Amino acid sequence: MKSKILLFFVIIFLVCPAVIYSYVFFTSANLSSLPPLQDGDLVFHTGDSGQTLAILMASGSLYSHMGLIKIGADGNPLVVEAAGPVRETPLQEWIARGWFGRLTVMRVRGLTPKYAKKLLEAAKIYYGKPYDPFFLFEKERIYCSELVYWAFKEGIGVEIGQVQSFRELEYENGAVQSLILLRWEKYPPCLESGIDELDECLSLIYEQNLITPISIAKDRRIETIYSNY
Repeated sequence: MKSKILLFFVIIFLVCPAVIYSYVFFTSANLSSLPPLQDGDLVFHTGDSGQTLAILMASGSLYSHMGLIKIGADGNPLVVEAAGPVRETPLQEWIARGWFGRLTVMRVRGLTPKYAKKLLEAAKIYYGKPYDPFFLFEKERIYCSELVYWAFKEGIGVEIGQVQSFRELEYENGAVQSLILLRWEKYPPCLESGIDELDECLSLIYEQNLITPISIAKDRRIETIYSNY
C-alpha cells in the first residue's frame, strides 16, 4: 500500500511540472497569436524586476508593467514604455521580459488614428527620461503607468485611470514594506524636507499620489482585445 502511495506522489511530481510547462509553452503570447494591433493600444504584463512582487501586492493585480503600442515603419508593433529610460521596445522582446509569456492588450473605445497619433507624440516628449523608482508625479523621472497617463492627458486631454494616494493601496505587507525600507532614505520629498527619520518620512510616502497599471486597466472606456492571463 505504501509503495502505491509513494508511486502516486512520484507520478504527480513528474507529471505536474510537465503539464504546467506545456500549458505555459502553448499559451504564451507571440505576434502571430495576437489580433491586429493599432497605435495607442495598451499592453500589460507581469514584469521581471526586483519590485514586481511589491507592485503586485500593493495594487492587488497581476499587472506590474504597461506600455503603449506604436506600429513601426515596418509594420511591426513596438511598445513605448518607461523602463529606464523611456524608449521603444519591440513587442515580442517586451513579451519575453514578462512572466510566462502572459500578455493583455486593451483598446480605448473610439480612439481614432488622429488621436492615437497625438498621444504617441505626447509620449515622445518623455523619451530618454530615467525611471522613477519612487512613483512620484513629477516629470524629471517617470514610471510606466504615469507615462501612459500623461500621454493621454497631454496628448488628447483625457485623464485615463484613477489617481490614488499610496494609502489607498495594499501597503501593509512584507513585500511593500521591504521596498519602502530599501528606498525611503533617498525619497526626494523627505530629503527636500530634511527628514531623516523613517516614521516622519512614511507620513509623506503614504500621502503621495500615483497611478497604477490596474487602475488604467479598469477604466470603463477601455476594452480587452486579447489576454492569456
